[in-house]
This record gives sequence, C-alpha cells and structure tokens, in this order.
Amino acid sequence: MEEEVHRLLEDSACAKAKKDMGTALTKAKEAASKEKKIRQLRESTGSLDQVNIDLTFYVFYNLANMYHANGLH
Repeated sequence: MEEEVHRLLEDSACAKAKKDMGTALTKAKEAASKEKKIRQLRESTGSLDQVNIDLTFYVFYNLANMYHANGLH
C-alpha cells in the first residue's frame, strides 16, 4: 500500500511540473486518503511502531503544496 502512496505522490509532482494543477491536487488528496488508511490499519492491529512518519510528513507536505499551487490557501 505504501508503494501506491509513493506512486500517487510522484504522479502529483509530475502533474504539477506539467502545470496540470487540478490533477496534481487530486493525486495529492488520493495519496493522503490512502496514507490515512494505512495508519488506521496499523493502529487497529497495534502496529503503531511501524507507522512511517517520513511518508506521513511527505504526504501532507505535498498536499499543502498542491493546495497552495491551486490558490486554495
């Protein structure tokens, strides 16, 4: 599942580079949603020590960046 989040983050960055801000924001939102599901799954199984803090940071940093790029700040 983390691999899919990484792919969505890459897709978001590529879309921004191509000036497709709508797609960039959509991909960033999808990445945030999937990352949240990963955290919830790990919380429910008691595996909080396996939560990837770096991935969580990058997902929400990217999401904030895409909101800013779309003028939604």
